[in-house]
Amino acid sequence: MLRPCDDRLASGGAMAMHSRALAALSALGACAVCAVAAALPGAMPRSATAAPPRVSPLAPPSSIDSPSTPEIPMEEAQLTYCPFGCPADLNGDGTVDGLDLGLLLGDWGDCPPCPSDFNGDLVVDGSDLGDLLSLWGPCPPEPDPKDLVIDLDADTDRNDTIDDADEAEEDGWTTARGALFLVNCDNDDGQANGKLDGVRFDRNGAPKDEDFTINGADDEIDITPLVIRPPGKLKPAWRFYMRVHNISQLRAIHLFPEIKAGATSILGKTTALDTDSLEVDITDLVRASACRRVDRVMGFEGLKFRLVNTAVNDPFPDAYPMLFAGLVDFTLEARDTSVGPPLILGSDTVRLKVAPWIMVWNHRPSLELYAMNLGASNADFRDKINTGSGGQLVEYATGSRWAQDDIEIGYSETPRSRMHVTGYTLHHGSTFEAAGGLGFAQFMIDLLLKEDHGIYRMPHPGAPTTDDQKLAFSLDYGGNLELMQAIGTSKLGRICYGNGPGPDASSTGGMSKFKVRFLDSQEVQPTFGIDTSWLNVGHVDEYVSFWKPKGGDGKITVIVASPQKALDIVDTALPADAGPGSDPGLLFGLGAYTWGVATSATPNTLTDLSANFENMTYEWIRIYDGPGKGQIAHIDMVLGPNTLRIDQRWGPTDPTKFVIVGLPPDDPDATGQGLDRFYYDPPKGPGWNSIPPVLPVGPGSAYVLMDGTLFNPGPPTLAAVPFPPNDPAAVTMKEVKDDFADFRKLNTYARDIIAAQRGVIEAAAGGAANVTFIEVPVLYTGHLDPGPPEKIKARTARAWTPGAANIQYGGTKLLIAKQRDFKGGTELFKTSIDAAVAPSTAVYPDDWAEYHNNTGEVHCGSNALREFLPFKWWNPPAP
Repeated sequence: MLRPCDDRLASGGAMAMHSRALAALSALGACAVCAVAAALPGAMPRSATAAPPRVSPLAPPSSIDSPSTPEIPMEEAQLTYCPFGCPADLNGDGTVDGLDLGLLLGDWGDCPPCPSDFNGDLVVDGSDLGDLLSLWGPCPPEPDPKDLVIDLDADTDRNDTIDDADEAEEDGWTTARGALFLVNCDNDDGQANGKLDGVRFDRNGAPKDEDFTINGADDEIDITPLVIRPPGKLKPAWRFYMRVHNISQLRAIHLFPEIKAGATSILGKTTALDTDSLEVDITDLVRASACRRVDRVMGFEGLKFRLVNTAVNDPFPDAYPMLFAGLVDFTLEARDTSVGPPLILGSDTVRLKVAPWIMVWNHRPSLELYAMNLGASNADFRDKINTGSGGQLVEYATGSRWAQDDIEIGYSETPRSRMHVTGYTLHHGSTFEAAGGLGFAQFMIDLLLKEDHGIYRMPHPGAPTTDDQKLAFSLDYGGNLELMQAIGTSKLGRICYGNGPGPDASSTGGMSKFKVRFLDSQEVQPTFGIDTSWLNVGHVDEYVSFWKPKGGDGKITVIVASPQKALDIVDTALPADAGPGSDPGLLFGLGAYTWGVATSATPNTLTDLSANFENMTYEWIRIYDGPGKGQIAHIDMVLGPNTLRIDQRWGPTDPTKFVIVGLPPDDPDATGQGLDRFYYDPPKGPGWNSIPPVLPVGPGSAYVLMDGTLFNPGPPTLAAVPFPPNDPAAVTMKEVKDDFADFRKLNTYARDIIAAQRGVIEAAAGGAANVTFIEVPVLYTGHLDPGPPEKIKARTARAWTPGAANIQYGGTKLLIAKQRDFKGGTELFKTSIDAAVAPSTAVYPDDWAEYHNNTGEVHCGSNALREFLPFKWWNPPAP
């Protein structure tokens, strides 16, 4: 009969204590022993008869390494449970009895490796006491190698659970079956300076700030489990090893003994040398789990996305540190070390593949939009983005205005976890390791890098040293990436990038081979290129954006720039017989405008006897036809009812040439003319220009008066105050229609290039029937190359009117650059765009000063964080 203290020992469930154990306890003073045992957690012998579970749930992470421990009857424990020889036989006499119990109690408490610490946690406590009591009596027979269980499992069927169903084909990998692991590149513990939970890579791809620790509970979910099943009875000479199969795999992972905050990696690092071991001895881990007859759940994190050499003359050197085939083979191996060399008793291998980096369709709902706060100069830009996104704008103040340049926000996902991942390319203007190696995209660190949002350095050959390399570098920017919607077998869509004749051997002619190889290595979104070699910046978003399917027909919808549509709008707006007395239309003016014909003029005045200038508010005048045409001037004052005086004018040296369409830069006739980084520098002076062949302003000079004008960027050569340092941009539609022959030629060449690239897009989509093009009016400027044949000179063209194809989708509205065109009180370009994108309504941010003038538009100056694709990428819906 049990004494009261024995009742406490038995509390928590009925137990049939083996008679020999009871006799031993009685001999030692059972009350004293059980009183100690009852006060200690885990001191109970196991009594349940259920077999240990074969299911290891993968979420939540807090439960991964704490499955319920089955209780084993004393008889079963004596015969089968002892995991390695007879560990509780502390005095080695072949029996677990009171003498062994006394030795254990003598070791009680903290115990650096000692025989009484059966579970290897460096403490002798109730758990170890319970193990000793459960093994009471004669030691079992010697273990037999043929009974040894070597079983390593991962989630090969991708259902977020590890069970018997994962055994099939576990050492292989197919698109339909095989375990996945995540690149752990977010920041779960708030580390400063852009440090990641795994490792980051610098400009040259070299690893930096490698982190070998699981950083808190939030980081546990990013760790991929590996389950080792209980191996059965063990001999002391039997040892267990976990190994990977090559150095490349070793450099791509960190292996942890458990999935627990604070755990430190025991295998793997990006800076591994060829002499580093591919394996680690995990005997103590396996034995500790075997003692308790439970699964051992280890974990590992990925450090690299897949990047492979697949082409002839591939740019990557064999030692390039970011190269990785994407597969990791873990082998659990048991060896008998009592013989020499050690005898392999058995092994089990599982293969896992890194989850890819995935782009997101532009029409997915946005979660946040980002733009730099530049003060009053882009206040309307930020306000309209906030409106168009339903209040989702997040502003930043440090770095570059080009929110789209350095980065593209995608994501990565496994059955266990997922995170947004911002792929970044260092800005070519930044110095080596500037801003911690992050170029100008400081907002990526300030706003994006956090829990469940990682960053990953896109591969590139290194810091650019020449202008050609810098050009190739800029073509790796996010603005040179567009994602076509899902079509046919490309169920996650296809990536479109800018391509064309390139500056160096590492380039496709647009995006670098390094970047394209990385995208292709992900294997889920095939790439294709369209020609951007004619564009000065060279980004695909300068004339193509992919949008959501229109009208529910499932077709791929492409917003595409149309120079021809823009020319048609101008031509239609102005009848052929429209004379100087009719509305000439206006581009890039501000406020109201009116028009007339001069009766006479002096070097700094203009008179129109049919007009009444008194009480007028107009500040600018442009001569658009007749003598002196092409000049624009600031109005100083009204001298009388019919006379204006000017105090500063800008004007061409040759009215037959449109000064914004220039000759090739190497043409000596181009001096002072043409386009140079988008500004032109017309002659300036205090009065009308009369340098031949320009006729003096005088009778018959048709003019337009306007409240204000936009300005083209230009050199700060104008000393007079309060004039801005740049050149007024206002021009009439009539000039575009009638006079600018080179300009019209350049835009017809742009039209033909775009038409050919529409065919490339159709082919990538599986045929013209799968694509709907939405044309928006855009006029381009640049240099003409006389040839033969005459063409647009490479890398010179850019949008002259704000680029309406360079759009951002805010989740509620399309964000399109404000157009600034007027005829008869109507904004013709805007009206055309509104009709093209119906039934959705566009919002028009003013991007002229900070973006358009600096060769970018709305998409270039903003970025969007979007919802993940609406399905698991490894199991997409049928086409």
